[in-house]
Order: sequence, then C-alpha cells, then structure tokens
Amino acid sequence: MIELARGTILIVEDDPSLASMIEFLLTTEGYTSILAPDGESGLEMYRASQPDCILLDLGLPRLSGWAVLSAIRAEDYLTPIIMLTAFASVENRDEALTRGVDDFLPKPFDAAELVFRVRARFTGRRRLREAQLRQDAALRALMAEVEERQRAECELRLAKAELETRVRTRTAELRVANERLEVELAERTRTEEALRASEARFRELFDEAPVGYHEVDTDGRITRVNRTELELFGYDEAEMLGRHFYEFSAAPEASRESLLTRLGGEEPRLVPIERVYRRKDGSELPILIESRRLRDASGRVAGVRSIIRDMSERKQAELERNRLLAQIEQERSVLETVMASMSDGLIVFDAAVRVRYCNTRAGALLGCEPRWLLNRTLHQVGAAVRPALADEAALGSAWQEAVGRLDEEPTFEVKLVGREPRDLQAQLFRVAGATSAQSGIGVLLRDVTKERELERAKDDIVALISHELRTPLGVIKGYATTLLLPDGPTDEPTRTHCLKTISEACDELQELVDRLLDMSRLRAGAFEVEPSPVRVGSLARAAIRRLPPSWSRFHIDVDLVSNLPLVMADPRRIEQVLGNLLDNALKYSPDGSRITIAAETVNGEVVVSIVDDGNGIPPSELGKLFDRFHRGKNGRIMGVSGTGLGLAIAKEIVEAHGGRIWAESPVPGRPLSAPPGTVFRFTLPIVTRAHQRASVHRHS
Repeated sequence: MIELARGTILIVEDDPSLASMIEFLLTTEGYTSILAPDGESGLEMYRASQPDCILLDLGLPRLSGWAVLSAIRAEDYLTPIIMLTAFASVENRDEALTRGVDDFLPKPFDAAELVFRVRARFTGRRRLREAQLRQDAALRALMAEVEERQRAECELRLAKAELETRVRTRTAELRVANERLEVELAERTRTEEALRASEARFRELFDEAPVGYHEVDTDGRITRVNRTELELFGYDEAEMLGRHFYEFSAAPEASRESLLTRLGGEEPRLVPIERVYRRKDGSELPILIESRRLRDASGRVAGVRSIIRDMSERKQAELERNRLLAQIEQERSVLETVMASMSDGLIVFDAAVRVRYCNTRAGALLGCEPRWLLNRTLHQVGAAVRPALADEAALGSAWQEAVGRLDEEPTFEVKLVGREPRDLQAQLFRVAGATSAQSGIGVLLRDVTKERELERAKDDIVALISHELRTPLGVIKGYATTLLLPDGPTDEPTRTHCLKTISEACDELQELVDRLLDMSRLRAGAFEVEPSPVRVGSLARAAIRRLPPSWSRFHIDVDLVSNLPLVMADPRRIEQVLGNLLDNALKYSPDGSRITIAAETVNGEVVVSIVDDGNGIPPSELGKLFDRFHRGKNGRIMGVSGTGLGLAIAKEIVEAHGGRIWAESPVPGRPLSAPPGTVFRFTLPIVTRAHQRASVHRHS
C-alpha cells in the first residue's frame, strides 16, 4: 500500500510535459510536488515553501540552473538537490557535484531511476529530520518532567512542613501526593528510555551516513566523529577524539589557519574547500570539507561541524582525464606537424562545406594564405581561385560527381593558369565524425605539374626516338637492299660509298643507344665515376679528336690559362661531357663559326667553359635545359635532331664529380652587334694532397 504525504519536492523544469510527468510520478509515490517553470520562480518557491528535496534542471530560462544552485547553496547546504540535464558531460557532472549537487541525472531518464534517486535522497533527509524532531520532542518532554518534578518537590517540601503540624489531618492527602509522585517517576523513566532509544537510532544513522562527519570545539579538538570518517582515516574513535583535526592534514599549518578563519566571521555556512590529509598508514587522502558553525544557547560560536567527502576517485579520474588530454594533445600536435610538413596539400571541409583545416602546402598550391582559408565556404574558396582556373565549369562538374562517390575516394584534375601554371590532382575522401553533422569532406591536393610535363616529354621523346631510329634504319635498309640487288652496283667506289653510309648510320644508332643506356644507369643509381688526377687540356683535345669529320667546317679553339692545376676527374666521363656540350654547340651554330673551350681557376675549383656564336637561348628555357627529354624551341624551329638526353647526362656526370653545370645566354661581355651566343660552364675539383695519396694507394 502506498504511503502518502511523504514530503514536499520542488520541481524546477521549463519543459511542461516533463514537469507534469515528474509530478505525476512523485504524486503516485506519495510526495507533494511544487512546479516552477523557470529559475526565478523556482528560487522564489524554494524560499517560500522550504521543500524537502529539489529537482533542478540545468538549462532554465530567466535564471540558469547554475545560478539557482548557487543561490540555494548559499542559504542551505543540507536540502538534497538532484540535477536534471540533457548536457550530461563529465565536466558538467563534476562541476555540479563540486557546487553541492547531491545527485546528477542525465536526460532522458528512466522513471524508476528518478523515483529511486528521489526516494534515496529524500528518505535520508526525512529520517534525519524525524529523528531530530523526536529527539527534540523527547527533550522538551524531559524538561517538562524535570520542571514538574521540581514543582512537585517544592510542593512536597511544603506538604512535609504542613505534615509536621497536620500529620493526622493530611494523611490522606500525603498518600495521594505520594501516589502522584510514583506515577510521575514512572513516566520519567519511560521518557528516559525513549530518549535513549532515539539517541541509539540517531547514532546508527550518524555512523552509517555515506559521508564522514565530525565536530570540533573552538580549540579545534574533535568532540564527535562518525564511523564513516573513522574508516576513511583508518583510526579508532579513541585515537581521534580530543585531537586537533588539523593534525591529520598533510599541511597542518594551512589547515589550522583555515579552521581559525572558519571559527571567525558570521556566515552560517562556509564555502567548501579541498584539502589533502593523511590516513593512519601514511597514505594521502584528498577530501572535500563542507562546514557550518556550531553555536551555543547564547548564540556564541561553540565550534564547527564538518562533512567530509572522499575525493580519491575523483582525483584519480581527473589525473586520468588530464593524462588522456595530454596524450590527445600530443597526438594532435604530432598529426598537425605531419600534415603541415606534407608534400601534398590537405583541406578538410565540415558538413556545412566550410574549411576546418588547411595545411601550408594547400595554401601554397591554391595561392592563398592558409589562415585566410579557414572558415571560408567552398563558394568563397572557389571565388578566390577562379581567376587562375583554366575551366571553371569542368571543375564544378568534377566536384559534384566526386562528392557523389566519396566512398570510392575519387580523383580529378584541376588546371591552373597564370604566372605559375600548375596541374593539380584532387582526391576526395570522407571524413567520419561521431554524427553526420560532425562529418565532412577531405581534399588531398597533389602538384602533378612535373609528372604531366614528364608524360608530355616522354610522348615527345617516344616520337622523337622513333624518328631518330627510323632515319638511320631507313638509310641502312636502303643501302643494304641496293647492295643485295642482283643488278646492284658492282664498281668499288659506289659499294664503298654505300658501306660508308651504312657505317655512319650505325654510328648514329650506337650513339642513341649509348645515351639511352647512360640515362638508364643514371636513373637506376648504377652510374659510377673513377676520378684520377688529369689535365683539362688533354681532356679537351681528346674530346675534339672524337668529333666526326663532318664538324671540320667549324673552328674549335682551346683557350686555357697558364699553370692550370690538375683536376680530379674520370677522363672517359668528362670527355663525354665535353663531347655532348660540343655537339650541342655545333648543332646550334652557323657553319664556319667559332667554338671556344676555355678553363680557369675560380674560388678553388676549375671552371670549364664552351662558348658558341649561335642565336642564343631564351631566358625562359635556361632553367629547363638540363631536364631529361627537354628540347628547346630553337631546336624544333631549326629542325635540329636530338634526344633531349645529352645535357641531362652531362649534368649527372658533373654532379657525380661534386661539380656544378649551368648555361648563360647571351655570352657575358659580348657586344650587341655580335651574335648573342651561349656559354655552358661546369666545375671540377682541383687535385689536393689527399686526392694524390688516395690515387697512389688505389693504383698500388
């Protein structure tokens, strides 16, 4: 059978339906409910009705749940408060418990859970209050009995005085008085027994409370302590009673000063403080102390009573949380460092297609500051890069198609034009979040400009090599067929001419194959040089001797400074470099012009120069001359054959010697009336004593 009129509960909830549901549940359980739709009315109803328990929502209009909680706890720290909230984060729960909430119930909640928690909080409060009321009633009855006994004793003395003079006449009255006294004594005995029973019940509740409790006098000595606190500290009651409470503190002096502060002043309830105390075994015990002053009958401060809450689990949870936060922060820092140092650009859009992350490389590829890109919409980003887009409509279509296939991580290419044309490859992928609102789209941007240029160059070189192979092969095939004809030439001069032409075509094929093999070795890392002390002049003359007779129509000079030191070089490879540079100079120079090979010492190394009288090289192509498969515009315009590998091979050989190679056009210091020409320069290391010793050791 349901027990009615269990007590009054104030429900501060701005959701009418939820408030009505809670009221119905509590009314069914026998509680009287008071509803308040906002924070201000809730605080007013609390002060007007003084409820036995409060259900308080965190998010309230007019006055927040935090403000209501602070106002109530400033006046009353004993009335149970259960916090109801949909914002059930660990931070909110910890803050609520720190501010004095007795329980924390996240929304939505189970009706049975609500009733159970209300009953648990309310029952303890009600039992304590009932015990106090019974004890107060018993004390009042006892005082009344004492007063009555005193009055009776006074009357007895008067009766006894009269009895001495009126013994015979007042015998009957004395008997009645004695009987009344016996009744009063019996009633007093029953009252004392009831009081002792009440005290026993109160002591049981006192000892079984879920929190520690103690009282100290004005000197700070413990006068009362419950079993929970004794178990918490690991002491017996006799070991704690009479001792200063601050003796158990890890910082006794600070705790003593705090106690003196609490004994002074006029505030009825003191602000909770956290302290670290020591158990009997020496281990530290973090606690939360909530205190009130004790006053005697005259209103003077007689001591302090305190509730002790064990904060060990909370502190451990805080340490673990801080450790996890530090770990997360470290991992986030590492991740940001990795993403910031990526060679590819990375942009992350949120569900609203706003930029939430952008690394430095992405900003550089798009020509925008990464900070500016943050929080920009996709439309704003598109507007910023629109002037550089080669085809805006194609990009929009590619984006929409890719978004529809995010799970496949699709890719598409974006071509940028302008001062720095780029080919970008964009790869889209899904960024998963805890909810759909927290999900987004990631975009990985790769600069594939060089790859596309290389692909185009490879296409060109395939066509070029096909042409270069076809020409000598056609010559060989043609002359060989002519020689094999039954009616072919039989005279010796004609046959010699045919065979000589076939031999020259074979030499061209051999040169092409050698260059392709050299480039293959360079790319595979199998290219080696064997440097030894050698003179630049001998290398230059050897390279000139290896030129085909067809180049005899040019004038080639060797201009070396006197006392030119020996260099450390692989003779065969440096002759190959000189041959490639001479071949390049002769191809792009007019017949009969002059080619000069010069060498001098500059800053501790020998600089070798090949100067021609050609039409020069456009400045825009100087930086690409040594790229693999690159062929300049002049070569295509002039119909000069070549593979685009000679200068690339020369660069690899020079760098393998620890040197540098570059080109200048027009030739520095040449008058405007003269052909602009081009000068190719490369450096070689000068022979040192260490080189000489190493060379002698190697040869020995």
